[in-house]
Amino acid sequence: SEEFLKLSFMRANFCSELSGHIKNLPITRAECYLLGMFSTLDYLIDAPLEEILAEVPLADEIREALLNKTGMCGTLYQLVLSYEAADWSKITSLAAELGIADNLLTSVYFICMENVNVLWEQLTHAYDEM
Repeated sequence: SEEFLKLSFMRANFCSELSGHIKNLPITRAECYLLGMFSTLDYLIDAPLEEILAEVPLADEIREALLNKTGMCGTLYQLVLSYEAADWSKITSLAAELGIADNLLTSVYFICMENVNVLWEQLTHAYDEM
């Protein structure tokens, strides 16, 4: 579950950072962060995502993105998943659909990875000291 938690942070950061490059996204940057964080809840809690999200007050766009990968937020979520899977043809079409330049993705991803690694180190170091 530690890997899923770290993956959640990575997705959250990546969604949040990419959101700043998407025009007319119907959710805020903070909500994009939640989109990424909640993407692994079913694995972390070991329950169907639909059941978990029924108990959480979320924007409909986030719920639809996580459950059905629909709407603009669903496209963002698919882009993040495609980037993880290195599905380059899908990445190109999804990025174009969102108006994100292809060359931007790699730099944003590496910045997010670095930020998550620093955060993870701080979290696990603080835990080790307890």
